Amino acid sequence: RHSIDEAHEFDHMILGRFICGVWGTRDFNNGHPMAGGYIGEHSGHSLIGLEGPLLNYSVIWVGTFLIVYGKTSSKKSWGLTLIFASLPFARFFTALIGGGDEYGVIKTFISNPFTARVVLIFTIVAVLFYPLYIAYKAIKNTPSKGIIFTGFLILDRKRKLLNSSHA
Repeated sequence: RHSIDEAHEFDHMILGRFICGVWGTRDFNNGHPMAGGYIGEHSGHSLIGLEGPLLNYSVIWVGTFLIVYGKTSSKKSWGLTLIFASLPFARFFTALIGGGDEYGVIKTFISNPFTARVVLIFTIVAVLFYPLYIAYKAIKNTPSKGIIFTGFLILDRKRKLLNSSHA
């Protein structure tokens, strides 16, 4: 697993500990930040569900900032790294198939599953469009630029996308 994956899950766990007063459990792929009996006792479940993705989106936007305002190629490279390491495609794809943290949260606010998914997909696209546009522009202009961008976007995530609906 990547560091940002781990930070994402740990972010859930820390907020769950803060809200519940006890640590949740953790398995190989995911954290379960709210300890068993505490799930029904606390209204922080949605907040905990958003905590991990907020970390991903924040890191994506920090990467965007580095590309746009970075004066050196090193800063721009770190920006690209942060954007793609934060799993923008996984955030979108899991919502598209009805999984992921964001979908779990939006279902608490919008009861119709189709409407919830449509609203979520449009929201994720709105949040990710500019960073991905900037990342695409930052890749050297070669005939294979689109392939390089697509590869950065999805190839590293193949295992995660095939093995889990939780990203």
